[in-house]
Amino acid sequence: MTDTPFFPLEQSSSPTPAPAGPLDPEVVYRQTRPSDWLTMPEVSDAPGNLYALVLIPQGAKVKFPLNIPNSSVKVEFGHTDSDGTFISTRVIAESAAGNVEYTIEASDFGHPTSDGHVQCMVRVSYQDGQPAIYFSRPAGDTSYAWVSPVREISCNVCELALGGYITALKHMRYFTGYGFVPGFFMFRNNISLIAVRHLGTGVLRSAQNFFSGCLSLTAIPQLDYSHIYQMIEMFSGCVSLEYLPEMNTIHADTVQGMFQGCTSLKQLPVMDTSEVYDFSQFLKDCISINTIDVLDTSCGYYFDEMFSGCISLREIPVIDTTNAYAMTDMFKSCHALASVPGIHTERIEDVDLFDDSGITALVDLPISNKTRSLSFENMKALTRVTLSCSGWDGCDISFAGTCLSREAYVEFFQSLPVINSPYTITLGDILGGANMLTAEDRAIATEKGWSFA
Repeated sequence: MTDTPFFPLEQSSSPTPAPAGPLDPEVVYRQTRPSDWLTMPEVSDAPGNLYALVLIPQGAKVKFPLNIPNSSVKVEFGHTDSDGTFISTRVIAESAAGNVEYTIEASDFGHPTSDGHVQCMVRVSYQDGQPAIYFSRPAGDTSYAWVSPVREISCNVCELALGGYITALKHMRYFTGYGFVPGFFMFRNNISLIAVRHLGTGVLRSAQNFFSGCLSLTAIPQLDYSHIYQMIEMFSGCVSLEYLPEMNTIHADTVQGMFQGCTSLKQLPVMDTSEVYDFSQFLKDCISINTIDVLDTSCGYYFDEMFSGCISLREIPVIDTTNAYAMTDMFKSCHALASVPGIHTERIEDVDLFDDSGITALVDLPISNKTRSLSFENMKALTRVTLSCSGWDGCDISFAGTCLSREAYVEFFQSLPVINSPYTITLGDILGGANMLTAEDRAIATEKGWSFA
């Protein structure tokens, strides 16, 4: 029997509409967890224990590998009663250490599920020391095709590493953790993970790729992010995530790709970005967000593709780009966005922020002697653009794919500075105003040293 990864949430017979806000992980847990699964033990007041619910296809056997690098643990197989009390039926190891691997056979266990599995509850425990517990792959496995049989983990241990991209915990749907030191890549590519019920992050410094690729994730608790500096691609690819609780990100300095590809995200969580310098790809391809209320970008240097692909975004606050060095494709394909208030572009070399966007007017766009390329390509909604130049020596300018009126072109030519180098202007669609320009209109630009492609 083939055991395939789980993707969608299980639907109840009478689903209730989701509220417009973060989902309660406990509610999601109760509503989506299969009723025939063994009850998980309570671990909040039970330090030194890790429980893993393992499902084995009937008539088959599965591998359960672990790595215990700096101490030893006791490993037991068993089940739980209805209130979650663990009942040990077999002690596998009294003192396991290093790389260990156990085989769990379906014939040794009961508690069948409706989808053709039997269940084993594994307990890993220790009495002394502070061992790290790492989930690993079977010995000699290099194919990366193996998938762990673990469906749920509850733990209260000192250090735990899941590293989903290495350990293939692609079946795990639920996680509850107390008292441990998590690591970055914690849940990466755990594609079946639906809800995290509890998680401590107080000593975490980097949350890079922490939940990235968790395709089914819909609910996490409010976490302590106050010690975290890096949030690179933290939720990247979490396509089922709609809302997040408020995030204390007071020390975050990079949010590069933090929500990239979160296609269901409807609202940016309340978060402090006052120390962030890298906003690159921050909300790239977040196609369901339509407004952003407040966002502090005062320390931002890098804004490449920050909102690229946000096709529903129609309103943003003033984005402070006074210190920006890079803004390539910042608003690319923002089809519903008609304006960008207070944008600063005078410190960047390549002013190509707006490709295929819905922006209608750019009045007094700041340009300086740093500017080396200027593109308005594919801005089909653009009706007006003027420049505010400061010591600018010019560069090639492109309106390819636009359809400005003759009057708009004339106004733009009037805002151009006099230049000494032979830079060219590529006009837009000949069916628009470009085909209606007179020799006198073009002379406004050519007399300042500009030529036309």
